[in-house]
Amino acid sequence: LAQVLCVWSSMQYVPLNVVAARDPTKELSEECKLAKAFKMYASHKENSGISSMCFHPLRPGHVAIATSTRVELKGATVGDSGPSVSSLWKYAKFKNFARSVHFRSDGMLCVASDGNGDIEVFEVKSRTQLRKFRGHEEAVPCARFGSDKTQVVSVGDDRTLRSWDVATGAEVTKVVAHDDYARSVVNVGQTQWISGGYDGLVKLWDLREPTRPALVLKTGMNQVEVVDAHLGATVMYAAGGIGVSEFDLAAGRLLRQLEVGHTKAITAMALQPKQSGMLTSSLDQTYKLHDVSSGVVLNNWNVTAPVQAVAWSSDGASFAVGSTDGSMVVRRNKKMIRATAPKAQAGAMRVYVPQAGDVVHEHTRVVQTTIDKLMRRFEHTKALDLAIAPELPETLGLSLVDELIQRSGLVGALKGRDEQKCMDVLSWVKRALGREVPFQILALEVLCALLQSNPVMANTSSPGIVRLLQRILQRVNRELAMQTQVASVVGMMDTLLQ
Repeated sequence: LAQVLCVWSSMQYVPLNVVAARDPTKELSEECKLAKAFKMYASHKENSGISSMCFHPLRPGHVAIATSTRVELKGATVGDSGPSVSSLWKYAKFKNFARSVHFRSDGMLCVASDGNGDIEVFEVKSRTQLRKFRGHEEAVPCARFGSDKTQVVSVGDDRTLRSWDVATGAEVTKVVAHDDYARSVVNVGQTQWISGGYDGLVKLWDLREPTRPALVLKTGMNQVEVVDAHLGATVMYAAGGIGVSEFDLAAGRLLRQLEVGHTKAITAMALQPKQSGMLTSSLDQTYKLHDVSSGVVLNNWNVTAPVQAVAWSSDGASFAVGSTDGSMVVRRNKKMIRATAPKAQAGAMRVYVPQAGDVVHEHTRVVQTTIDKLMRRFEHTKALDLAIAPELPETLGLSLVDELIQRSGLVGALKGRDEQKCMDVLSWVKRALGREVPFQILALEVLCALLQSNPVMANTSSPGIVRLLQRILQRVNRELAMQTQVASVVGMMDTLLQ
């Protein structure tokens, strides 16, 4: 005890330097800081799982989801209790579960597919169905608009890739794309598309020559769940199993395998617009943000159910994820939103005092006519009814018919007409044959299309239709006789002049 007391009495107090706490944020890269800035903005819960999502291209705060048997547009708004997700409209015309949803680049039309193999195109503003494409024999997990705005391309569990003409509603291309389920398709050029399927292959298609793929890439995966690429880019990504592969389309080879860190199968993938980010989701109840340039996982989020849908906004500042339990999360990067927002110029004039000699231009709102609205909505049958109406000026009606011919919509507008409506068309043809030669040519095109496409005209016994056809035939015969006489006169004049 004495020795212990002696040692204790000889000890001296030495003050310790205070070590500052380590700030982990200072050790993060700029990419990681940007990923951490995606904060929870709003959340929502549906009654059914969300199978697909797509942001509106012109309204980054609006996102469409495919859930149950409907497509629904959600809007993230800020109220007194904070951000929330509200329903803006619903499109519920499917008889099976909706599988995919995609906006056209101008945001005016939307295409969605279901588990029966049906594909529907509808107008976003009115939710009016414009086209219904039928041809797939099984479910269609992916249908997208092309960059030309007039084409829809789809892939289905029947292993086929098909392209559809929105203007006419016709199936343009059908090709057996994969040996197993075809799961995903993305547009990389005006006529170039990439598809991926459960046969583990990625194929590049040029729809001008769809009989064979322009390029076939082996991924080394058992199955490809989703493919994605930026429009016009030569690098594309394919996800399947627990990995993501990067390919060079120009060289036709695999560049690298990305370590994404998922422990179960990847269900969705989306590339960040204008940035190097990539979002992936998995059955392991996580979704991750990656930097594709470095291949690093920037951030990881855990949820309570498997995630099967992800989507980016057009400005790349927001993304949304949807889960199998119906939960939906929207994350937003406020720094990116402020950086992309238009800034006021310093010294800008706020008040203008009119001066002598100034010319004032009044702004007038352009009001669309009924013809413009019908053509914009692809309601070609109603447009033709308007064109052949007696009260419409003949020159305007003939111009409208010519526009229908140019858009390949005339045959579709004539197919389903009954006997009375066929008589209305024949009466218009009879009137138009009495006009100038260009109008007569249009009238004869309408008559040929009606006789070839309408089943009523094939076996008609209507006295009214027969009478109109006889009168049209009389006018055509008179025109032929006149043409014969004109040809004889021209021949004699050529002989005299020579």
